[in-house]
Amino acid sequence: MVQAVLAIAMLGSAESGDAPAASRCAPQVEAFIAAAKKVDAAWPWQGLIAEAMPMLECGRTIAPALVAHLKYDGGEAEGLDLHVEQQVELALCRLFGIPEESGKTVFGVRSSERDNLEVRRYWQQRVR
Repeated sequence: MVQAVLAIAMLGSAESGDAPAASRCAPQVEAFIAAAKKVDAAWPWQGLIAEAMPMLECGRTIAPALVAHLKYDGGEAEGLDLHVEQQVELALCRLFGIPEESGKTVFGVRSSERDNLEVRRYWQQRVR
């Protein structure tokens, strides 16, 4: 009987613990996106901004939140900000330890539209 009460008490304390890392890190993600909107140079001339570092400490749990900010799907996407797009992709590269490659892992200003279309798809499949 005492073991059952103890087990229930432990279960209750586990459920009332920390919020999931993704929601706990939402303010860092939003601060990063706000900073990325102020970037005025495209990659590769502008690398990953320093404001990404606190967010990256949250780990891969933030990846779905980052992928949700990828908008490019060809042509003029509503709400598309090239610099945000690239900064998100650069952050994802850093999170997953993947090289930054134009038209493969990062939208490239000199890459073909066909290649750039694959960047968003790549990250959507990688982060499932």
